[in-house]
Amino acid sequence: EAIILTIVAGQHPDRRPVYGMHWEAYSTLTGHDVQAIVDYLRSIPPVFSQIPPPKLNPGYDVYPQGKREAPSLINILTTIGMFAVLAALLVYLSIRQWKQAQRMRTTDWEGHFRDVLAQAREEQKLDSPDSAEE
Repeated sequence: EAIILTIVAGQHPDRRPVYGMHWEAYSTLTGHDVQAIVDYLRSIPPVFSQIPPPKLNPGYDVYPQGKREAPSLINILTTIGMFAVLAALLVYLSIRQWKQAQRMRTTDWEGHFRDVLAQAREEQKLDSPDSAEE
C-alpha cells in the first residue's frame, strides 16, 4: 500500500510529500495498472546505495504569516465591476438561449423544409441542360 500511495498520490508512508515525483501523471492509472507497476518493481533486484536520507530544515513546510493589508478601494471596485459584467453576460446569454428555444419550438419545420426542397428543385431545373434548350 505504501508503494501504491507513493505512485498515485506522491506521499511518503509517513504522509509527507515526495518531492520530484511526478505522481500527477500516474494518479489516473487504474488499480490493475498500478498493481502491474508494483509487481514489476518487485521482480527486479533491489539496488542498495549509501545515499543518506534527506535532511530538511525544521519548518520547511510552514509558511510565515504575512501582514495582510486591507484591500484598496480600486480592488474592491474592480471586483464588483467584474461580477457585474459577468452577471450581465449571464443574463444576456440566458435570454438569448431562451429566445432561441422559443424560435425552435414555434418554427414550422415541415413547411420550412418543404419550401427549401421546392427552391432546390427550381434551381436544379434552371441549371439543367434541358431548360437551356427551351
